[in-house]
Amino acid sequence: LGGFTEGYGDGGGVLMNHAAARLENCTVVGNRTMGSGGGVKLTAGTVTNCIVYGNSATVAGNDFLLPATPWVGFSCSPDLVNDPFGTGNRSGSPQFVDPGSGVGLDHVLGDYHVLKNSPCIDTGHLLSGLEEGLDLSGGPRLLNEGIDIGAYETWVPPAGTIMILR
Repeated sequence: LGGFTEGYGDGGGVLMNHAAARLENCTVVGNRTMGSGGGVKLTAGTVTNCIVYGNSATVAGNDFLLPATPWVGFSCSPDLVNDPFGTGNRSGSPQFVDPGSGVGLDHVLGDYHVLKNSPCIDTGHLLSGLEEGLDLSGGPRLLNEGIDIGAYETWVPPAGTIMILR
């Protein structure tokens, strides 16, 4: 989800305001709002296995604007410093292959697969039904020891693996 500009409202990429709302296995990048929550404004609901990174908000919360008691777990965003709200969160860079550039309508798409040294690899939560599921590019959702955070899986060969391509 990227490249959206929300005028003066909140939640440039995603606005979640219902208790049953769920954002799962998503990558939210390059969004902008003149309000709060450039990537995601969460007033109710849950966020699991998501990367929310590189968004912009004029008022507050470039990537996330969170209530006092949200549930965000197994996700990656600079706004999740010290894993304050859930479990298994990461606050460092997701290390995209190509993060793109700009925000909002000026956003230039990148390649949002993560590099093999990303903190998002194998650190997500295996939600029901994902064992046989596909990622956004149509590849298997489960490739390594666990599920990746974000919309794409990245295969990392085991240490000592030799690959010969002809």
